[in-house]
Amino acid sequence: MKFPKLIQSESINISEVVKKVFFNEDLKIIFNGKNAVEEIYADLLAKNFDLNAINELFNQLSINNLLVDKVNLESDILSDEDLEIYNVQISTLSFFNQQYSESKYLNLTAGLISQEKINRFPISIIGKSLLNDELFVKIKKLGVKNVYQNTDIHNLTGPIGLLIYVPDEYLETEIIKIAEHCNSMNVVFFPIIKTNFGIEFGPIQVPNDTSCYMCLINRKKSVLGEGYETIYKEILNFNFSIGGDFALLEVLKHISGIAPISLRNRILQHNFITGAFTFHPVLKIPGCSICGNDFKPRRKLWEEIV
Repeated sequence: MKFPKLIQSESINISEVVKKVFFNEDLKIIFNGKNAVEEIYADLLAKNFDLNAINELFNQLSINNLLVDKVNLESDILSDEDLEIYNVQISTLSFFNQQYSESKYLNLTAGLISQEKINRFPISIIGKSLLNDELFVKIKKLGVKNVYQNTDIHNLTGPIGLLIYVPDEYLETEIIKIAEHCNSMNVVFFPIIKTNFGIEFGPIQVPNDTSCYMCLINRKKSVLGEGYETIYKEILNFNFSIGGDFALLEVLKHISGIAPISLRNRILQHNFITGAFTFHPVLKIPGCSICGNDFKPRRKLWEEIV
């Protein structure tokens, strides 16, 4: 796996090299075996070190064989072939880990750990939508080894960490059944439903944590009444799938841990006609039959506080 040149400080004491070029501080923290030369160079310039001294520092590091051209990342999960295939993705995952952790320097080990999570995470895609095939292909390209396609919930086999539901038509009883099954089996549930104006993503249901699809149904019924299902009567029946890349990004964020998911306790609606993307909150209902905890308030909202 080839990456930008990195500093390696195990063989010779870095401080000895630093003293030769008249640096007035200990740079061991910067030269930690993980940081790219370009980042270190920019950091030293930002600290107003003399340019000639910086160049001489890197010259001394090169003379003492402290500069290397690649990082030897070892993995118990990824083969050498996998490492070669996903090296660019590992670098990208490292960058996102760096941003999320607010670290100053790139840590390729964090990217490797994220890629390992991706490769071993079990995913099942249920439904007959065209998006099923698109997501299957793209998730495989991420490196997920255990991704399966199914037409319905009765065909599920093996352990599942994430279940993606992409039906060809909306059936309330079926989606409630799947949401209940995922909650009881501690499986994350990600519904992607076609509507009469476009497509609706989420909410991503994390058992014992977030709101669920039943919370969404109850809120829609409270606003639209029992006839809310008419918004899922597909009018725009095009022979292509839309939304695969956004869904893929949510899947990637969840299984790799590089960033929080966007569909936690909310949904995203994409209107095909206007092109608008709109987020809507889906707050957990305390007494929800799927994700609720049988919470009973001590008083009604309109009662006076004693």
